[in-house]
Amino acid sequence: MTRPPRPLLTIDGVTAYESRLINHFFHDFKGELSTVSMCLQSLRDGLVGESPTPGQARWLDHAVGNAQHMVQLINDFRDLTQLEEGVFVSTRDVVELGPRLHALLAAADHVAAERSLRLAARVVELPTVVFDATLFDRLVQDVLQVAVYNARARTCVTFDAGLAAGSAGPELLLTVRFEGPTFPPERLASVFDKLAQTREGLQLGRGYTLLFCRAAARALGGDLLLRSWEERGNELVIRLNARREKP
Repeated sequence: MTRPPRPLLTIDGVTAYESRLINHFFHDFKGELSTVSMCLQSLRDGLVGESPTPGQARWLDHAVGNAQHMVQLINDFRDLTQLEEGVFVSTRDVVELGPRLHALLAAADHVAAERSLRLAARVVELPTVVFDATLFDRLVQDVLQVAVYNARARTCVTFDAGLAAGSAGPELLLTVRFEGPTFPPERLASVFDKLAQTREGLQLGRGYTLLFCRAAARALGGDLLLRSWEERGNELVIRLNARREKP
């Protein structure tokens, strides 16, 4: 008796085999792109040839930033597909929330200043917590980046961090608000739907990054929410279980 063929894992209409094929292609592409980025940085920093003029340095810095962002998108796609397949390699991560968040906010503040934005943060005293995967830094960094890239110029991006009571114990709540175009709930929901993005376009310009962020938040025992913010813009909320480190 012939057994029926084993069905392929399908995620949003894309088989796992197809995702792996794309990842193999991206792996080669990432290596070449990283080399281009390294060469651009060497030119920008005057390590080869004559030192660039201020104008040339600004253009080279912009090119480096674009190349690095493309590498980030490749990493996000790779890890998203691994999270969706359940094969992402998880490593226990002990996080001192206060110092870690302040470091991530300092990096985001630099990017915000370059885009004529102000970043206002409120971080209360927070404990040291344990996550089951080393995804916390990338999750927060990517969410802040989405907010900064999609906020209106000369506005303020706000970040609030605190603890709240959850059904399974204390939860870490990170809320990022930014001014910009508001969308009805059904259009915002399309940010988390790969196929809808191809039909309707990315509602926040970095929709695929948010797909990775939601998967990362869920891998850390929480979730990522996206909603309109009082007709002023949008709000991203990261909610994570705050399991404390045992002494």
